[in-house]
Amino acid sequence: MGAVARFFSNLSYTIRHGIPYGISQLLYYSPTIWNDADFDSEGLLRLMRLKLKQLEPVLRHGHTVKGCERADEIRTVIDALDCLIAHNYVFEEEEPINQKWGKSKMGSKPTDNPLLRELTFTRPNVLTPQHQEIVSAAERAMFKRAHEREKVDRRTVFNTIRDKYVGWWD
Repeated sequence: MGAVARFFSNLSYTIRHGIPYGISQLLYYSPTIWNDADFDSEGLLRLMRLKLKQLEPVLRHGHTVKGCERADEIRTVIDALDCLIAHNYVFEEEEPINQKWGKSKMGSKPTDNPLLRELTFTRPNVLTPQHQEIVSAAERAMFKRAHEREKVDRRTVFNTIRDKYVGWWD
């Protein structure tokens, strides 16, 4: 095939397939990119989730070697990304404390400096200093558990991608 024929063949393919595919990709990704902010780390997570969400069914229902196994790996990463994006770790861990001690209410009280106020957090069923010590210990444990769960999800996402992503694309 000559250079001119190859040029028109490539041009024809680009017009019939490349341009429509490019437009569909722009439409698919544009809401995520449009709503991204440079200071928001979740934008990267949302973009990765979108890409993997698009790839999972292709592998699961396509004709690739170990497609279902690879799709399951991607599903695990998507689930961890969902948790990281939702960022509900503390709220989920706080429920037992709320049931026993009541929901935390934020307030403030005056300080020595008339321009500043100190933030306070109270719970309706905390009636004594001993109760406050128990709740404070429970809240510290709650934040630690939430932080550990978030670390597990981050490790799941980034370690799985690091170790497996090359195999996801044949």
